[in-house]
Amino acid sequence: MSNKIRAEVYQRIILAKSLHKAAEAACASRNDQMTFTRGILLLHDAAEALLGAVADHLNASLTGNQYLLDYYDLIEKAEKQARKVPYRTQMRNLNTLRNDAKHHGILPDSKSNAHFPTTVNRFH
Repeated sequence: MSNKIRAEVYQRIILAKSLHKAAEAACASRNDQMTFTRGILLLHDAAEALLGAVADHLNASLTGNQYLLDYYDLIEKAEKQARKVPYRTQMRNLNTLRNDAKHHGILPDSKSNAHFPTTVNRFH
């Protein structure tokens, strides 16, 4: 495998960074629960885009639609040096917040979840 990053992978990384920047701005609105929730959704998308880019770069076996947490096993299986992808627990928690908001209408508390922009930034 070449270490050179293909153009489509690079575009996904740039997209992830752009989504993260928009998420940080939305999550800064801690008094507006809807805007904060939009930020959480964008953080999830940013993390998923980044993991997708990494999996693609590693030529992981990508079939059908992958979800945020699916990428962990795919990347770790494709990674020849057997390194673990960090922040699995935090991404699982972010995924739960996203699912609760998107599928159940349960909006996240902005104060207790204010750490997520920093967490995803460290992940990136």
